[in-house]
Amino acid sequence: MAQTPQILSHELMGRRFSIEVPTDYQQVDVQGPTELAMIFLVSPPREDNTVAFVQISFVDLLAIGKKTAIPTLDQFGTAMISGVERRRKRWNLKTTNMTLGGVPIKRYEWSGVMSQANKEIPMKGVMVAGIESNLAFSLHSQDLEKYAAITLPIGERSMQTFRLYTVDRKPQADQSSSGWIRAGALANNHSLWMK
Repeated sequence: MAQTPQILSHELMGRRFSIEVPTDYQQVDVQGPTELAMIFLVSPPREDNTVAFVQISFVDLLAIGKKTAIPTLDQFGTAMISGVERRRKRWNLKTTNMTLGGVPIKRYEWSGVMSQANKEIPMKGVMVAGIESNLAFSLHSQDLEKYAAITLPIGERSMQTFRLYTVDRKPQADQSSSGWIRAGALANNHSLWMK
């Protein structure tokens, strides 16, 4: 019998979000500056002590707007994916404009090599970035290349269920669509990694 999906729903920075948590993944909150919040959905450790994950990041644009100009979607997405690129060699990137739950997003599918303890570790991932009103968000899943064919689709399926709501409205099932919406085609699935 298939397990009932676990839905994470939480109020944050004046908005409520929901996302379907992949089976057996656990929530880990990360404390950051007041204008930034991060939540990780983490798989059980594998034999090699690595895990798959989905990272959910939120940025309060009103708070950062007091310090700097509020970014456009292109600027925010570029800043988020650049943070991954800086830690990778042999970087490959494919960018797609899409929508998620009616919100315009940038989808970044990437591959690259991470250097760690004198080892080169091939990795793959998928990140999406969007802005809804005064809240910017990114969802990111990455993993070692050798696990990516299995774990990236799991991470991306979870990311496709992400929704934002105003605080005065409770999350409801999205009957009109599930997943990424793109003119006439579904995106390739990929995501994952964390140690």
